[in-house]
Amino acid sequence: MNFNEAEKTITGICIEAYGFPAGIEKARILSKPILLDFRKMLRHAYVGEIIEETYNSEDLKLSITITGQKAAGGLLIMSIEKEIHS
Repeated sequence: MNFNEAEKTITGICIEAYGFPAGIEKARILSKPILLDFRKMLRHAYVGEIIEETYNSEDLKLSITITGQKAAGGLLIMSIEKEIHS
């Protein structure tokens, strides 16, 4: 998936965790910094290296784990997983 699709996925996860419209606001706060940091991590990786990072919301209600790989043709996001804490 590309980074635009990843942003939409994170928005959906935030809505699932926080409801609507609070999830939209939380996604605005979380999605861009998470994806910018993950992109930076991938850029510093070796071609073919798989990177996995977990990001937590400040209130610790939500954990998002992103797995990606730096490929010869660009940066790939392989999966985005969530853990919602009650």
